[in-house]
Amino acid sequence: MNIDPDRFAALLAARLAAIAPDGFQVALEDDMLWFRSEEGRFPGQQGNHRTLGIWPQEDLVTCVEHDDTSEACMAEVAQYALQTMQEYLARAIQEPWPGQSATADPRAQVRGLMLHLWYGGVDDEVLACEPIPLVDLEADALRLVRVQAGGGWPAREPSATRWTGSSAPRRQRLAQPQVVAAGIADTGVADTVGLIDGFLEDLHPGRA
Repeated sequence: MNIDPDRFAALLAARLAAIAPDGFQVALEDDMLWFRSEEGRFPGQQGNHRTLGIWPQEDLVTCVEHDDTSEACMAEVAQYALQTMQEYLARAIQEPWPGQSATADPRAQVRGLMLHLWYGGVDDEVLACEPIPLVDLEADALRLVRVQAGGGWPAREPSATRWTGSSAPRRQRLAQPQVVAAGIADTGVADTVGLIDGFLEDLHPGRA
């Protein structure tokens, strides 16, 4: 499957923005997916900490080129975005999010013709995004071919369950190039990066 990275990032941002609580914003600007909160509104905000960004397009392209199938990489990158959003919000409000349990894990899975995104257990959704149709993620050339041929994806059985991993190698590969603190004074960089409690160990050189 040939995925358009920009289309994927735009739809991912829209789905996350739809479930963000009041006072928080999710926005895609160029190649950055930003998580923002209203200044001074939440107890976990310290100093100039307001903004965190990731690179979903770069994540997706890198994963497809080096690691796995398009479907698996979409799920991996989507789960990473869900996890970053969850940890950012939880630190700001100083309580678990979503819900009242710290076990509402971020999850992403391709089922049949849809990419599903949610927080919770395998069969127990605490908060879910609207699923993303895979056909909406195709590169324009493939979309045109399908329309000219009468549309539609061929019928097929749902794909095997493909959970994105949380192993150290995967976390390291994603964390190093993708996450930065932005809109902050130089003195606040250490505190802002620390908001995800050690998940991020290195910043991409030249991105900060």
